Amino acid sequence: MTLLYLDASAIAKLLRAEAETAALERWIGQHGGMRRVVTCDLAQTEVRRLLHRLGADEVE
Repeated sequence: MTLLYLDASAIAKLLRAEAETAALERWIGQHGGMRRVVTCDLAQTEVRRLLHRLGADEVE
């Protein structure tokens, strides 16, 4: 099974519309979809901070 690694900046593109969001979504779809995505502990922290800045509820 091939895993796709996404860093925090790529994940951010999936959480809010940016210029590259559509292209990233197509790329993920062409490479197995979201069920094969992994990231690192640092990205988890960075994404939580982004969600907080965007006013999202606390993520568990």
